[in-house]
Amino acid sequence: VPALNGTALCFTSAFVGMTVEPWMGGVWHLEGNDRVTVGAMVDVLSREYRRFISEPTGNLQAGGDILLRHLLLALLIRIHNVPRKEWAEEFGNPVVRQFLGLVENHYATMHTVDKYADLLGYSTRTLHRLCYEELGATPHQVVSERIAQEAERLLVLSDSPISAVGRSLGFDDAANFSKFFQRQAGLTPGEFRRTR
Repeated sequence: VPALNGTALCFTSAFVGMTVEPWMGGVWHLEGNDRVTVGAMVDVLSREYRRFISEPTGNLQAGGDILLRHLLLALLIRIHNVPRKEWAEEFGNPVVRQFLGLVENHYATMHTVDKYADLLGYSTRTLHRLCYEELGATPHQVVSERIAQEAERLLVLSDSPISAVGRSLGFDDAANFSKFFQRQAGLTPGEFRRTR
């Protein structure tokens, strides 16, 4: 995934009082008025959050956390209305772009490179060569990294049991999920969640 520079907003769907899962993931390329508007909304939200947590009367001024909820919800709605561009579009090779699109859509249910190669109509060897030339990574590394990225997000942003996080990512056995995650992140899922 290309390097990103920005502000991280961490929250739970319970905080905004609605399901936000369909809005997660992907990349929005903000340009022109969209960039200015979203940037201004993030600045306001950031200022109100700092006031809420650090000023003596911040909690009263915000009416509890109601103002933060409304500002965050407005920001999510505004971002949701910006056309989404998949990061896969940034790569030149059409096979690699297709592969990355498939990974984005199926990483939770398809873990083997053979299945992706079959869907694309190429041999595993050809897919491996094309990915390595374009991305500097093997198809297996791409799939594993995407699964681990989503696992990290779910571990931080949800209270779901670790076994449920693993199941949502296609791991029937919690021990297999834990081994996979530890190989990718260098920590067990429980350790990762505690450090975050």
